[in-house]
Amino acid sequence: MPYSAMNPHLLDFKSVQLEPFVHQVGGHSGFFHINNETLCKPLVDREHFFYENLPANLKEFIPEYRGEIVVQMIEDTDGYVTLVGYPTEYSSGILNSKKCSSCTYNSNSPTMDSMCDTSADKVSCLENQHANSNSLDPHRHRPLQSRIIEDTTKSEQQSPTEEHDAIGGINPWSLKCHKQTLSRMKKNTGLNSYKFILLENVAAQFYFPCILDLKMGTRQHGDDATEEKKKRHTRKCQSTTSSSIGVRVCGMQVHQVDTGRYICHNKYYGRSLTVEGFKLELLQFLHNGCTSRIDLVTPIIHRLLKLQDAIERRDSFRFYSSSLLIMYEGSTSLVNEASLQAINKDDPKNHSVSVSSENIDVRMIDFAHSTHQGFSGDKTVHKGPDKGYLFGLKNLVQAFIDIKKWYSENETSRP
Repeated sequence: MPYSAMNPHLLDFKSVQLEPFVHQVGGHSGFFHINNETLCKPLVDREHFFYENLPANLKEFIPEYRGEIVVQMIEDTDGYVTLVGYPTEYSSGILNSKKCSSCTYNSNSPTMDSMCDTSADKVSCLENQHANSNSLDPHRHRPLQSRIIEDTTKSEQQSPTEEHDAIGGINPWSLKCHKQTLSRMKKNTGLNSYKFILLENVAAQFYFPCILDLKMGTRQHGDDATEEKKKRHTRKCQSTTSSSIGVRVCGMQVHQVDTGRYICHNKYYGRSLTVEGFKLELLQFLHNGCTSRIDLVTPIIHRLLKLQDAIERRDSFRFYSSSLLIMYEGSTSLVNEASLQAINKDDPKNHSVSVSSENIDVRMIDFAHSTHQGFSGDKTVHKGPDKGYLFGLKNLVQAFIDIKKWYSENETSRP
């Protein structure tokens, strides 16, 4: 969202360095991070309102809202773009309390390495040091450094049988979204400042985050959608698993412990899946290159059932086009390592990163088309809970139950 004039009181606060978030597996707007624990994304009024008015029983399933930030875009004569953020008083207080060593505050004029070359065949990724580092080293959490690499996303659409490896730990979809977001910002001639919202980085608790992004529900268009958009989104739902089971894959990355790389699938791959293919994708998500993480299925099911109960209690809420993230730690050695705290102590860069005690997390994201009674003047009021979303949740739970049952039966039948 453009913000044409810098708010004078923002100049009282120190600037924050913005870097691309490399573990973005879905969506279309690029995420940036200002420290290991906090992400920022372009502000959309409806989504902003939703985050500011969350019901209490959903808060544990939704990233914490941490305020706003004004992002200033500075482009030099060579076409390179620098992004600098200015937190508001509210968000600055939250960020300072996080005490994260990778967050850089500049007391002088904000300076930052060039972030983007928007030529046709290149994309900014702040990548070089990360790519040259040992990606298997669990003791270091390196912020990306500013360099240019080739665009590895190839075609926008991915064939159903194609798997993309993350380059240097960077998800190819993250590069694509980053490039598109900066390109859109550059097209707004005369506007070099934008409002972003600050959100909890829910992947920060994992060293090697395995992430499954699922588009939930049988309907994806909001109440304010045009007729053309309604038809387009309806066709998309009918041609994918959204219509048949109320859920489809929008992105995935799973860490492979045997190679130290991520296998990545994007939303186009997800749209090609049948119901059976969707179940196989869940199996792929649970496989770390050496073994299937069946130990994660029970905690995932418990978390999904808890979310299901919370949504059933929200009358009039509709989460059209929202996504659900399922995440777990990709390194089994880290999960079992009793000396994890000692590792963090030895390397201060890691002090904000800790493996989840349950080793999994489930979060709802993307609320630009959500609504409920009394929502920002919406005229349409829906009755009861979101049945389309609940339909998807129930089928997702059942798919994980089937996986658990299948493995249990095969384990029992072995000699």
